[in-house]
Amino acid sequence: EEKLVLEINLKSKQNDEDIIRMHKEMIGWRHDMRNHVMTLKKYDNERNGEQLHEYIQSLGQELTLYETQVWTGIEILDYLLTQEKKKADQRNIAFQIETQRIDELPFSDVEIVSVFGNLLDNAIEACEKMKTEKRWIHVLLKKQRHMFFMEIVNSVEQEADQKNVEKNKEGGLHGYGLMNVRQIVERHKGEMNCQATGGEYSVTIIMYRKGKDEDEKGENF
Repeated sequence: EEKLVLEINLKSKQNDEDIIRMHKEMIGWRHDMRNHVMTLKKYDNERNGEQLHEYIQSLGQELTLYETQVWTGIEILDYLLTQEKKKADQRNIAFQIETQRIDELPFSDVEIVSVFGNLLDNAIEACEKMKTEKRWIHVLLKKQRHMFFMEIVNSVEQEADQKNVEKNKEGGLHGYGLMNVRQIVERHKGEMNCQATGGEYSVTIIMYRKGKDEDEKGENF
């Protein structure tokens, strides 16, 4: 039990460090871009075409390492999705994101990293354990009037069933991750459901705007 508590504390510390790292990288990227633009202007003003061409080529390679795909309009979530997709691609896991511009969620930045980080890490980990090459993750994010709907589905070994889902809830870092996500969702009066059937494991989360009656006003999060 003491070992589990220590692992839990380390996991929480890691989540905090991930958030700090993400913010630093985004700030650093913006700062670097200003310097890059100034350098490009310098070469252009000097009409140094050869240096300008070489710099653009090297800059293009560097940007592929830091570029963030705009999925939702929420900066830290888009960065996290981009990094998790790169991680899945490196492991030959098909990673599909189906979403729309959301702009706002009821979660703080810390909670966004905890919710999406835990669920996506768990999905990648489950896929890595599969012996078959057909490994995949599908992320669906939708917002409609008063409701935000999120679903993460990933492939698992065929023998995975609801019993294994309940076992994950009981203990271990994987189980703690799910428990932590559930606590965050319930803190904001949302609903969460986990299910494993037919070689698929899914986690669905539904968040409602405070007071479902506010839907009549056309208000969002």
